[in-house]
Amino acid sequence: AGFLVIFAALAGVAIVGETGANPGMDVSAGGLSVDQSAGNMEGKETRFGPTDSAIWGLSTTATTNGGVNSMHNSWNALGAFSLLFAFATNNISNGVGTGLLNILMFVILTAFIGALMIGRRPQYLGKKLEWHEMRYVFVVILVLPLLVLIPMAHASIFQGAINAMNNAGFRGFSEVLYEFFSASVNNGSGFEGLGDGTLYFNLVNGFQVLLARYVPITAQLAIAGYLANKEISPKSRGSLDTETPAFLTLLIGVIIIVSALVFLPALVFGPIGEFLSGGI
Repeated sequence: AGFLVIFAALAGVAIVGETGANPGMDVSAGGLSVDQSAGNMEGKETRFGPTDSAIWGLSTTATTNGGVNSMHNSWNALGAFSLLFAFATNNISNGVGTGLLNILMFVILTAFIGALMIGRRPQYLGKKLEWHEMRYVFVVILVLPLLVLIPMAHASIFQGAINAMNNAGFRGFSEVLYEFFSASVNNGSGFEGLGDGTLYFNLVNGFQVLLARYVPITAQLAIAGYLANKEISPKSRGSLDTETPAFLTLLIGVIIIVSALVFLPALVFGPIGEFLSGGI
C-alpha cells in the first residue's frame, strides 16, 4: 500500500508534466505557432498521447522492465523528475528480479527505526532485528547511491562523458543520471540524447550491472540466513505492529526521506533545476 501511494503521487506528477505545453515548442517567429492543446506530444505516439505515455513511462521505471512507448528524453522537466525519483526509490512497484527483496529492505529498516522511536523491541514477522541484519540492510540501501553518484561525479568532469551529451546544462546532466540509474536498477531504457555507445559508458555500465545485482543479493541472502536461525517470538506489548496505518505512514516517510536526502542534490542539478529555470 505504501508503494502504491508513492506510485500514484509520481503518476500524478508525470501526467501534469506531460499534459502541459512543451516550452521548447513555443514558436512565434514569422507568425507561426504550434498547437499544444493536447499536451507535450514530442516523442510520443498519437495513439497513446501524453497521459497514457506518462503512466506507462512511470510504470516501466517503477517496475524496472525497461519497455517504453515514448521517448523519455522528450519529456518535460516534471515528467523527467518522476522517472528519476522512481529510480531513486529502487523498485516502488516490485521490480523484475529482486524487487520484492528491495521492498523488504525498506520494510525491515522502517520496523527497526519505528521500534527504536517508541522504545520497543525491533522485530519483523516475529523475528528479532539486531545489528547483524541491519548492517546488511544498510549495505543494500547504500549500493544504489554509491553506484550512481560516484560515477555521476566523475562523468561531470570527464571530457569523454561531457562530449557524449547532446544537450547542455540540466538536461545533459539528467541524461547521464538516467543512464547510471537505468544500469544500476535493472532497467535498460535511456534518455537517448546521450551518446552512450562509448568505451567509457560501456565499462561504467558493466560494473554497475554487475555490482548492483550481486552485492544486494549476497547481502539479502545473509539477512535471510540470520533470520532463519532465529525463533519466532510471540506478539507482546513490546512488539511493533507492522499492519497499521501508522506503520504505513512511517514506511512512506522512510522511503521518501532516504531517497530524497541521498539523491536530492543530483535531482536539483537535473530535472528540478530545469523546471525552475523554465527549460524543457
